[in-house]
Amino acid sequence: MSRNQRGAAPVSAEQRREMIAEAAYFRAEHNGFSGDALRNWLEAEAEIDRLLREGGGSDEEHKKFQFREKFEQHLSEWDDKFEELKLTAKEVGEKLREELDPQWTRLGELRAIAQKQVLALREHGADAWEEMRSNAERAAEEMRDSLSKLAAKLKASKKRVSSSATRKR
Repeated sequence: MSRNQRGAAPVSAEQRREMIAEAAYFRAEHNGFSGDALRNWLEAEAEIDRLLREGGGSDEEHKKFQFREKFEQHLSEWDDKFEELKLTAKEVGEKLREELDPQWTRLGELRAIAQKQVLALREHGADAWEEMRSNAERAAEEMRDSLSKLAAKLKASKKRVSSSATRKR
């Protein structure tokens, strides 16, 4: 264990290895898992070592990292909600699925846009930070709204299907 140049708490070899592994994973993910794993690891190692030497980055870099982590958490939550909505759609039938297909497509497009914003946040420095953050926030807002609208429409359709089935009895 050694202290960085700013005198911050030391990082163990195991912590360093975990940091490198996570950074290498994000690089591989960005490349669609089709790149060179060794290159991803070596680039991640250089990046982590640089950050550790510099004391983990500036306050601005720390804010950027926290925002990106929170944004990625939201993406994961939205993915879960999206899967839940797909299951609900299966319950209400083929006709409704056809009706909602354009919304599913748009939601998938929004998800892809949001993921691109996350990747851009990882890659751009502080100079582009405000613009990237603004774009990511817009994508997040649009995705949240689309998920809410789709959930409401599915809920209403499910109610119609249930009441229709009850009347037939």
